[in-house]
Amino acid sequence: MDRITQMIEAKPQHDIESMKTMQNDVLSLSTQRLLPHLLAAQSSHALAPAAMKVLQSFNGEMKTEHAAPLIFAFWADELTRALVEPQLGKDLFKSQYGKRHFRSFLEDTLAKQDAFWCSPKSCADQSSEAFTRALERLSKAQGKDVAHWQWGKAHMAISSHRPLGQSPFLAKWLDVTEPSPGDPFTVNVGTYWLNETHEPFASRHAPSMRAIYDLSDLQNSLFIYQTGQSGVIGSEHYKDMSHEWANGHYRPLQMNPPSQASLLTLKP
Repeated sequence: MDRITQMIEAKPQHDIESMKTMQNDVLSLSTQRLLPHLLAAQSSHALAPAAMKVLQSFNGEMKTEHAAPLIFAFWADELTRALVEPQLGKDLFKSQYGKRHFRSFLEDTLAKQDAFWCSPKSCADQSSEAFTRALERLSKAQGKDVAHWQWGKAHMAISSHRPLGQSPFLAKWLDVTEPSPGDPFTVNVGTYWLNETHEPFASRHAPSMRAIYDLSDLQNSLFIYQTGQSGVIGSEHYKDMSHEWANGHYRPLQMNPPSQASLLTLKP
């Protein structure tokens, strides 16, 4: 809500273009609040200098093609695990993490340098060690060249087929996936489940449809779906909107669209 308020108050009047900008905004205020703690981290990891260089120009926008959001997300995950699990216990933490992200807790703990949660080390040491572990995980996940790291490779938006997407063999044919921006704390939300052992940063909950209605001329309205308008797997419209959706594009939403016709023939 804070970010939406910022954007509304930034202009005296809004139009279709500013609505597009708002719906696709990926600036994370939570990331901005935590970023100074990451920038202060110290690490002897071989990739730390390159990673820090990338982070120096990061402003908290969780963009698909950038490495900085990826580094930040892995660091926040490692640090949350290090601070919370020892206090809650392994079983309770496992049952809660993923359902809860503990992000507000992390912001508050680092802001106060809370010795209880950071013990037996300092919060700065915990942050630095989490940075090292994050870099090690990332080097295994996306290679040893930071220049090739991208948030979208980890943050794939997954539109899983129901119910056949439950089968790993069928999922690769039926699920619709796209590299996507955002995170659980952006207006253009992309929620991930950190308790998942496979693809914990994949976007599992995102805007399935975006629409902008021009009440002065409804023929000028816009929309986009996360996949496509057809549920028929073989149809050209099964997933023809997914790339446009991931990249913040729209299609006309018209009261009187041009006539369309198609024929589906079922053969025994």
